[in-house]
Amino acid sequence: MKDLTIVVPLYNKVKYVEQCLASIKGSIHEIDWECIVVDDGSTDGSTEVAKKYCNENHDRFTYLQCLRNHGPFPSYARNVGIRMADSEFLTFFDADDLICDGYLDRGVKFMKENPDYCHYSEAFYNVDYEENCGAYFEYCEFHPFTGVNDIDFPSILKFGGGIYTRGIFKTQEAKKFRYQDKYLEDSLFILDYMYPCKKVKLDNDKFSFYYFSCRCEQDIFAVDKVNNELGMTERQYLYNYMKETYPDYYKAFIESNKNYEVEINGNNN
Repeated sequence: MKDLTIVVPLYNKVKYVEQCLASIKGSIHEIDWECIVVDDGSTDGSTEVAKKYCNENHDRFTYLQCLRNHGPFPSYARNVGIRMADSEFLTFFDADDLICDGYLDRGVKFMKENPDYCHYSEAFYNVDYEENCGAYFEYCEFHPFTGVNDIDFPSILKFGGGIYTRGIFKTQEAKKFRYQDKYLEDSLFILDYMYPCKKVKLDNDKFSFYYFSCRCEQDIFAVDKVNNELGMTERQYLYNYMKETYPDYYKAFIESNKNYEVEINGNNN
């Protein structure tokens, strides 16, 4: 069994996918790993680029191709990757992410040395290389945290569902859940996964990955869909999911019961 499986859902990212896969390969030095690329029916040339890269690096990369696209969310592709994973730990990256050197080594090392933790994450950079995006975020930290055991969990999901997705999961625990084919699928999966957890590690002093392409339009799309089609804000959507699915979980966080231990490194908390 390998130390880590990296799942990369792919749909029409021909401009970025090769750089993403190369950053994965170049960032890992100390662990045994595999990367599963799940192509969800790309039509822009991503298929040829990803297949070629995986074939040339077949000792680490596996390419899987869906016969059709399964909608606007990466949920189906991620779920395929979860099922295929044969490793102790698991993580997810999008095909336009760039992974920081040493991040995955650090995460796996921490999880192996601290088996009582269920998840490891670090801060990230959001780099805008597209002129029409109109936003640049040099450094994004886990700012909703104010200290150990003081956390508004729906708030961190609002800012960081996608961040947590790039964290280190325990594979067998992650296999108990699935990404739902709906808005804010990252945040909903994290809620499901972290429900039985007691300890997570968040490190603001180190960096895990870069958003390499323009994400603001995607974020606006998701938020507008929730606000307009569902008639509620993003936070209300997550509150309702938590309340309906995990009422005790909802009570613990909304009423600020301190039963979730969070260890945080960083100078900004």
